This record gives sequence, structure tokens and C-alpha cells, in this order.
Amino acid sequence: MDFTGGAKMKKMLRLIFFISLALGLVACGSPEWEKERELGNAAEESGDLNQAMKHYKKSIKLKSNYSEAREDLERTKQKYYEASRERQRKIDEERDIEEQEKNNTEAIIDIKDIIGKAEGDIEVLLGPPSESESGKMSFDGVPTYYKLNYYSGNEINVMFVDGKSMNVRLSLSEEEYFDGNDIEKNLLYVGLPVKELYIDVAPDGQMFAHTYDFDEIYKIEISRWRNQTGGFVLIISDEKYKY
Repeated sequence: MDFTGGAKMKKMLRLIFFISLALGLVACGSPEWEKERELGNAAEESGDLNQAMKHYKKSIKLKSNYSEAREDLERTKQKYYEASRERQRKIDEERDIEEQEKNNTEAIIDIKDIIGKAEGDIEVLLGPPSESESGKMSFDGVPTYYKLNYYSGNEINVMFVDGKSMNVRLSLSEEEYFDGNDIEKNLLYVGLPVKELYIDVAPDGQMFAHTYDFDEIYKIEISRWRNQTGGFVLIISDEKYKY
């Protein structure tokens, strides 16, 4: 259905109405301020509150003690403010719904069920690893043996030290990853509540975020992959296992 034609027709009819009214006022020899008030009444009746206020103001300018026009102006202002508040209410409501949908992001893992757990416990939750590697890494200046398992098609990486999961990294796709002002919402993916993060920005404009504000977790880092799509959430359980 073509609504544009109907809108044009309404504008044309409104214009014809105004012209007819103006000609009628001229014909009856009404004072200029009264003509302006009548035009304001017509515009208000048609819903064009901006135009109505312009006519009322012009009427008052022509006759400063024109109380009827002042009453018309105050009434129209009130209508305009109420309409503006209603528009803003709808905008806020839509924004709240959008924000709620974002905050309803489902957790991919619950980090409390993974960090500090044995390899067998992790397998119960995530299934067997798709890949596994082991090696030696210097943590806090101390060479330490580790095992790194990749789960869920390498989406979840878990590092084990002395048989316990110490560090966990969750990889997120471009569609999943929250960037910019929403970066803290990536915490939802690991079963943690959204909270304010410390933000750093690299010279290339890439945003990094981190926090130390969760119990039993030393640090959480969130960032976008360099030269790749998507990003990650890295959970470091203890300061001595930072890297």
C-alpha cells in the first residue's frame, strides 16, 4: 500500500484549508492579530503544533495584551511538551528493551564450574578435548609444566597446572563479541555479572578491558583478536599464573 500518496494528499488539503481560511479572514476584514490567532487555531486543530505556536506568537506580537492568543499559546505549548515527553518515553522504552535483550545473553560457560577443577571434572562439563598440548612455561620466573586442552572446537582453552585448571580462555565470534561501550557485557558469556571494567586503548584504537574485582579469580581480560574477527575473554585464576 502506498502511504506517501495519502500523506501528500493530507498536506495539500491542509494547505488548501489554510489558504481558504486566510482568504476568508481577509474578506471579512478581521484585524491582523485575530487572523494570526485563527490560523493558529486551524494549525493546532490539524495537529501542526509548531506552526500553531508560530501564529499565536505572531498574534501576541501584534497585540501584546491579546489574552485569548496567550491562552492558546500556553495550551499548545503544553500539548507540544506532552507529545515530546511521550516520544522520549517511547525512545527510552525501546532502548530499555534493547538493553535487556543484550543483558539476556546466555552464558557459554560458568567459570565457577571450571576454574580450579581437575581435568576429569572439566571433561564431564565440556566433553573430551579436541586437541591437547603440553610444555613448560615460566610463571612468575618459575619454569612450570602445563597442559593445554582445547574444547568445543577450540572455542574454550583450559590450561592445567599440577592437575588443576588455572587459566581459561573463551573465544568469541565477530557476531558474539561485544565491543566499544558494551565490552563489559562479554562477562555474561562466562557466567559473571556485568560490572565496570578498566579500559585501555592501544595506539591503533583497539580497546582492552580488565578487572580484578571477582572473588577467587585474579584477573579477567577482554579484548578483540588482532588482525582477526571476534575476540576473547581470558580468566587468570592466580597472580602467579599470569602471562
